[in-house]
Amino acid sequence: MVGNESFVRKPVALLNASPRARHAQAALRETVSTMSALVVDGASITLPVLGSGSGLDEDAIVRHTEIRAALLGALHTLACVVRSLPQESDA
Repeated sequence: MVGNESFVRKPVALLNASPRARHAQAALRETVSTMSALVVDGASITLPVLGSGSGLDEDAIVRHTEIRAALLGALHTLACVVRSLPQESDA
């Protein structure tokens, strides 16, 4: 949706599933920033769930104390930013 304004000032959290993918995370940040999204730094996190045979499936990720806490923290931060934004009128 680069050709319209539907992404402008929308809060975005960038979740990176592999610490080795720093460059991909930076490229994604650049792309959504160019589209005028509001990247929420406090909600943008890197989690070690891919690569190196982590063996983490969905259930294991939810049970993993540190990963679960990081995800919940990121979601909480994103939700706080969303709630703090002025509401757009439907008119």
